Amino acid sequence: MFPGPTIYARQDDRVMIKVTNLTPYNLSIQWHGVRQRLTCWSDGPAYITQCPIQAGQSFTYKFTLPNQRGTLFWHAHISWLRATVYGALVIYPKHGVPYPFDLPDEEHLIILGEYWLQDIQDLEKHLKETGGGPPSSDAYLINGHPGPLHNCSKDDMFTINVRQGKTYLLRIVNAALNMEHFFGIANHLMTVVEADGEYTKPFNTTFLMLTPGQTSNVLVKADQPIAKYDMSMTPYMPAKNVPFLELPSYALLDYTNSLPSSNSLSFTYHEPILPYLNDTNCKYSSPEKCQGPNGGIFAASVIFQDTGSIGTENHPIHLHGFSFYVLGSGLGDFNSTNAVLNLYDPPYRNTVGVPVGGWTVIRFRADNPGIWFMHCHLEVHTMWGLSMAFLVKNGEGEMQTLSHPPPDLPVC
Repeated sequence: MFPGPTIYARQDDRVMIKVTNLTPYNLSIQWHGVRQRLTCWSDGPAYITQCPIQAGQSFTYKFTLPNQRGTLFWHAHISWLRATVYGALVIYPKHGVPYPFDLPDEEHLIILGEYWLQDIQDLEKHLKETGGGPPSSDAYLINGHPGPLHNCSKDDMFTINVRQGKTYLLRIVNAALNMEHFFGIANHLMTVVEADGEYTKPFNTTFLMLTPGQTSNVLVKADQPIAKYDMSMTPYMPAKNVPFLELPSYALLDYTNSLPSSNSLSFTYHEPILPYLNDTNCKYSSPEKCQGPNGGIFAASVIFQDTGSIGTENHPIHLHGFSFYVLGSGLGDFNSTNAVLNLYDPPYRNTVGVPVGGWTVIRFRADNPGIWFMHCHLEVHTMWGLSMAFLVKNGEGEMQTLSHPPPDLPVC
């Protein structure tokens, strides 16, 4: 099964997932975007909060989902195994609690990924030995399908059948390893209603830019003439002299299956118009400390600066254990005297793309004790060391105290 199975839950659920490692490799699973309140032992990054699950062994991850709902995902969190070990995590609102938007007629998952013909472990080993850049993937995937531009799948496209007048909720996940992507649907607007598992102010767009690790929920109304419309993912690569696959991948939004005898008719295909491969402009159209309970400070502001003399590219930074407010971003060097920060209604995310040659400021409430990994979600950059961890100490009382590791935590 590829991608892996979708896990469904509801807000405030207690989740227990037994993972049995049937591969020959050490393995751990991260529940990307789950805030793991007081359960850092189930967070998943190997050698950070757990030793990996060894071949033939099992571990049961246990966590709750307080005040969390939306589209997240899970993936391997050791070496480059998440290239193919991933799946969606869908958290519905509590029973009786509606969406803050009109109920769609249907919903569908779209998981973006990359695929290599060569064994991914061999590629990683070669990269470590040579110090070179990441090899370009052989195909981009939409729900495991490379699309019609590859001989192996020219007649095997992922397809969503739609009916005119209906509204569809698309839960879109970028599970790619080392590439950021644009996504769009020919002749259709998408209304973004959620980002990284958090509701957002709805806005319309003709395309999305998703970094690895980001998710987005969009509403699409089937309001076009009956035809077949391409859904397309294309790469975004602002860095210079970095080889990457420029070939897009396609899926279909198909109105024709709702008609009788549609096989005897001919229909027009429509292709979306997406930004160019290195179009940075399309992406981006000193705060006081906060006092926590008992007089403690629990707000952390972090400034990411993505400028350098050797070379720069966009960096999707992911923080485990928390979501954070994106207060602002811009090009050039951050300057606290003239930077425009949104302290009123900033977006709330778990992964943010720091713009090439620019900066981003985030703020989060450090009220969840444990060790929390923060890293670039381009796997090659994590391998090179673009990562760190926050140690959040216990506060006062049971709800601010991390429990001891579970007795079945894997050993190294």
